[in-house]
Amino acid sequence: MASVQDDTAAFDGYLPVFTGLSEPTNRGNESLIHASLKDAARALEEGRAKDAVSILERILDSDGEDADILVCLGMAHLQCGDPAKAVEVLRKAESLADDHTVLALVMGRALKALGEFDEAEKYLRLAVQLDPEEPEAWTDLCKVLYVKTRYAEACDQLRRAVSRFPQDRKLLGLYAMSLHRLGDYGGAAEIWEKIERLQPQSIVAVSNHAYALLLQGRVSEAEHLIEKALQIDPDNYRTLIVLGETKFRQDRAEEAVSIFSSVLQLEPNNAEALGRLAVLAQRCRDEDGCESYLQRLKSSLAENPESWRYFHETYRLLGRTRELIDCLLKGARDDSGAAAVWVTLAAEYQIRGESKLAEDAWMISIRLRGYVKAHCPKCQYNFRIKYEENESFDISNSLTCPACFETVPMPEGLALY
Repeated sequence: MASVQDDTAAFDGYLPVFTGLSEPTNRGNESLIHASLKDAARALEEGRAKDAVSILERILDSDGEDADILVCLGMAHLQCGDPAKAVEVLRKAESLADDHTVLALVMGRALKALGEFDEAEKYLRLAVQLDPEEPEAWTDLCKVLYVKTRYAEACDQLRRAVSRFPQDRKLLGLYAMSLHRLGDYGGAAEIWEKIERLQPQSIVAVSNHAYALLLQGRVSEAEHLIEKALQIDPDNYRTLIVLGETKFRQDRAEEAVSIFSSVLQLEPNNAEALGRLAVLAQRCRDEDGCESYLQRLKSSLAENPESWRYFHETYRLLGRTRELIDCLLKGARDDSGAAAVWVTLAAEYQIRGESKLAEDAWMISIRLRGYVKAHCPKCQYNFRIKYEENESFDISNSLTCPACFETVPMPEGLALY
């Protein structure tokens, strides 16, 4: 349900650059420049980026060698939606100043907006190194890692970031989404719960927390969150999805059909609703309706690398084994950076008694995650063990639960969520 949203135009946290400007080189115009800078800062604060560009360009006409002013101009160009011009200006600033934190931040964002993710990563890593107490630098770095499908690395960075900024909702949200892409729905639920505590009236936090629980089959735990979502925004599509999913899992078919149909009125291509309605149509022996929803689902997910997740669950419930495995194998190609598809594929191979294929899929998921996640059948405790590529690891060797010290058989003890 959640997605990473590019907030390139959001500049909260960058305006303090104006408070630390170096002395203008043209001291005869110092008071005039200072007043103009205040006007430019006010323009940026008020979202009048074009005005800020005009003011800063006039300043540079008389003082064109000031790196800080050039950085501010680059920031203004980026806020105007012109990242290429921002990079051009920032390149000039870079030749005038070394190890400039805000320059690295804004350059990283501009390059990210241009899709130059490798170079953006370089600058954003520098920004974090220069000022690890700036949460925006961590956020933008992790967004780049997420876009590059390096989810395990994003999680490692986010783990460090949230230890510094435990109440930063952007970092926490990105952390939850990265865990989701690793197939660690239990970990994602824990993070969404933290966000919900920080924003108890946020429909995004409440519904995503509920959805992460539902993905694990923890319906009873999700119910109070769904009641809360209904109080916050009963007509929001997020609320309707988790409500419909609950009714679906409770075999309350008529209610589920009604709710998911309402979702499609709000979002005609909503994948969750289309998949569930296909299954519900088949259960009513409406094969034409089932095929119609499936075709709409295929159209809605034509370019979505995560389409396997919706098709897998739908095909599983429709009893279409061949399509189920095919969609997972396609997902393993299209969504190869996500451990989640490999966990699902391993579970399906395990069900079918194809042990070798299951173990191979498990190992790929472990390498992508960077850790082994196991579930103790005795005390129901989930635990993680760091995985190092250069260390010997045998997936068939049993583990010891750190909570109750009972033996956890492998690979049966690997956690699905």
